Amino acid sequence: MAMVAFASVKASPGVTTAALAVAASWPQPGRAMVAECDPAGGDVAAWFGLAATPGLVSLAAAARRDPAAGRLADHCQRLPGGVEVLAGPPGAAQATAALQVLAGQQAAALITPTDGAVVVADCGRLTPGSPAGTLLGVARLTVLVVRPVLAEVSHVAAAVDAVREVTRSLVLVVVGDDGYTSDDLAAALEVPVVGRLPHDPAGAGLTAGRVAVSGRLLRRSRLARAARVLAADLAHRLTGDVPALTAGPEPAATVAGTSATHDQTATGPEKARPAPSDRRHRRRERDAAPPAAPADRCPVPGWVPSVGADG
Repeated sequence: MAMVAFASVKASPGVTTAALAVAASWPQPGRAMVAECDPAGGDVAAWFGLAATPGLVSLAAAARRDPAAGRLADHCQRLPGGVEVLAGPPGAAQATAALQVLAGQQAAALITPTDGAVVVADCGRLTPGSPAGTLLGVARLTVLVVRPVLAEVSHVAAAVDAVREVTRSLVLVVVGDDGYTSDDLAAALEVPVVGRLPHDPAGAGLTAGRVAVSGRLLRRSRLARAARVLAADLAHRLTGDVPALTAGPEPAATVAGTSATHDQTATGPEKARPAPSDRRHRRRERDAAPPAAPADRCPVPGWVPSVGADG
């Protein structure tokens, strides 16, 4: 089982929402499950009304008794759309204690093979000495989530070397429509940008279960469409046998809706259903176009953000 660790350096750019969206969009025939490994505590149980157990705490308890007995799938709960999640406790003390147990050799409990599933670990905000830091060394791929604004990019620029030292492979995911371009961020931070998720409050609300909707409506949100492209790229980086997409098929599972598969008559991402109107077609083209950064604030190779500049 491979692990992809999602984390941030500063602020709250939407790590949990991104992890859920990517797991729900993981390309078939593979599947992904979410593990809430945020030392500050988990949110998914509250978002979806899950039981307090099983979850991260019960997995840690099982691994402490017998490292070989801790099996991730036995401690997951299933969200309405089919995504399996290892829910973290809401309290920071419990979450930190559980992660400390799972550090080191017992981290194997989080990556024990289970039908070839990929673990998408939500590691929350990285801080010095964070017990979630151990998972970065275990993960095959670490994804730093950042908004393209000066305040957040400054913190990433200051921390990226330290994060790179403890990870096997480091990439960025940008959240937001405005600000610096992905190419500029990749050049300035010397970390590849593998995807850009839109600022989509409605889609984020659907993903987090705050609104009860059909799976079809959820899959059509801007966030879900971008997450499909991102999930395909991450799967390709893990295995090398899943082509990266520019427009992905609908996933088999959704976060807060019913399960469904994409149209079997389609032969690939190019054969998408035509837009019902020119206006909707233009909106899709606009969403796909990368946002431009202000000309006077564009980072360049070797650029280090000025803390004194406004964001």
